[in-house]
Amino acid sequence: MGLLDDTFGATYIGVILATFLYGILTLQTYIYWIRYVHDSRFDRLFVVTLWVIDTLQLIFICHMQYWYVIENFANPAALQYNNWSFNMEVGLTTILTFMVQAFFARRAWQFTSGMGNRMTASRKTKVLGGLIGMMSLTQLGFGMGCFGMVWVLTMYQQFIQYKWLVAGWLVSAALCDILIVYMLSTALMTQRTGFGRTDALIDKLLRYTINTGLLTSLIAIVDLITFCMMNNLIHLCFNFILGKLYTNTLLATLNAREVTPPDNIVHVESGSYQLDKVSHSRKYGRSPGGVLSSQEQSNPVVHIQTDTEAQVSESPACRRHLQEKYTNPRVVVLPGKGKTDECDLDADSFENSKKGRGF
Repeated sequence: MGLLDDTFGATYIGVILATFLYGILTLQTYIYWIRYVHDSRFDRLFVVTLWVIDTLQLIFICHMQYWYVIENFANPAALQYNNWSFNMEVGLTTILTFMVQAFFARRAWQFTSGMGNRMTASRKTKVLGGLIGMMSLTQLGFGMGCFGMVWVLTMYQQFIQYKWLVAGWLVSAALCDILIVYMLSTALMTQRTGFGRTDALIDKLLRYTINTGLLTSLIAIVDLITFCMMNNLIHLCFNFILGKLYTNTLLATLNAREVTPPDNIVHVESGSYQLDKVSHSRKYGRSPGGVLSSQEQSNPVVHIQTDTEAQVSESPACRRHLQEKYTNPRVVVLPGKGKTDECDLDADSFENSKKGRGF
């Protein structure tokens, strides 16, 4: 019984935790997809790809658990051999880790590059970027090496002989996370201005970056320690949730942003400006009563002419006045109900005309 607790009891707990994290990831993916519609196509497809790979990883570990505890129930000999679904889980975890680290590395590089002269040392930024890229590729190389070996080695006991391969995978992944956190933290600290609200926001971003970045590195280190120090499958509990933590960390970072639509999007709320409630007329022409009729107030029709040719009425006085005073007038012509002697100008044009010509 104790043997099962340390082996597939641990994997069972890992499957439960991975399923819980997958549910959170699915919710975060849905929130991202409907809220951040103005993100680039690359970012949106990248998030969908992560969700698809994460879904496949969950299917594989669930199949692994079912194969061992249901299909091979009361068959202890089968518990010492790894199956194909476990092998696929190792490869997908490596791919998820690399994708998330590459995405964060790109964001960190773009952010620090945008700081310009405010960065303490541009050479330091380039060195950090190079180290992050090297650690991310190292993690991918060692992880793919582990993925290849699980197809060659058929028994879990044989993996103990290749601790160095697993150690290279998990240590490089943890170091990459730490370097990304350090690079972003250094860039954020250079943005302090001395103003309370700005510095408080930067401190919040710092805490968020450190907490999310160090969480994945901590789980990777724990996975490594349990693999090297314990001759059982407890390390798989942490390995199952490692990829889920990476994807959830990325989605949590993306969803923490404020939704900012593009500058060319104009939102018009219906009924926000009601012309029928205007008590005084905006018409500066000579019309009977000096105000608009109720029908004109409820259904206003305004034509704005911005061409070089202005639309005016047939009044000769108005034509003469515009030729003398304005070269490119901005004229607003309202319905005149057949009055041919109206001259409907905007407010500034009419006030100036009254002063100059006695209108």
